[in-house]
Amino acid sequence: MRNEEKNKKYMTAGFIGFFLILVVALVTIFRSQLSPEENPMEIKSGDSGEEISSVEKQAVTTEDLMQKIIQKEDLVILDIRSEEEYQKEHLADSLNIPFVNLEESVASLPKDKTYVFLDDDYTESSLLALNIFAENEIFSTFYLKGGFSSWKAQYNPTISSGDPNSFVDQSKVKYIQSDKLKELITQDPNLLIIDLRDAGTFQTGHIKGAVNIFLEDLEKVKAQIPLNRKVVLCDNDGLWAFMGAVRLYDMGFFNILALSDGLEGWKNHKLEIVK
Repeated sequence: MRNEEKNKKYMTAGFIGFFLILVVALVTIFRSQLSPEENPMEIKSGDSGEEISSVEKQAVTTEDLMQKIIQKEDLVILDIRSEEEYQKEHLADSLNIPFVNLEESVASLPKDKTYVFLDDDYTESSLLALNIFAENEIFSTFYLKGGFSSWKAQYNPTISSGDPNSFVDQSKVKYIQSDKLKELITQDPNLLIIDLRDAGTFQTGHIKGAVNIFLEDLEKVKAQIPLNRKVVLCDNDGLWAFMGAVRLYDMGFFNILALSDGLEGWKNHKLEIVK
């Protein structure tokens, strides 16, 4: 009796095992007959690679970008970092539109230009920028590999805002004091004095013969500043003169002096102020 019960158990287990094997076999056969379109889990070979390749084609290295700049190619370097980061240091002639403002600003940009996106040291924002521009039918777009950090790491030129605590920025500036400036005005009739204060403050009183260019506009009007003339920058206390001298140095102007004691020092020496 006990042997019969054992045999029944073995037969039941064998039947269940056979049934499971049959089910697995049928499922395998059914799945193998599905077309790629019917099988939602199937990944077409090459799709992912093609997408990566497409993005890679829109990447430029720092060397590539430098060559484009040297060759004066018609492109827009679009810095999508924050305004604060851009003001601190940026590539010459670049345009700053922070990424958070990009979608609302893209419609106002010309579609026939070539754009190179520049972010910090990541590429995520730049890749998203590519999509935003493509959605607005601007397709001639690239991004800088490694972003601004990569550009800096190669010691490529930038325009610094002028940090008084930076030894590098301090080394770019030559100074002059008010009494020496008075002598220089007499000696050099071609001397150009640029007052960096805002227009309203400039009109309240300035050095005779000085022209007014607001500090933040220096880069925009650099073409109007002659390279063959000595230039003295001034402001109230000398800080903006220092910052302006750093920026002009970074733009390729090397015959620049900063009035170290500013217009306050000029007035203390009882020198002429005109309105």
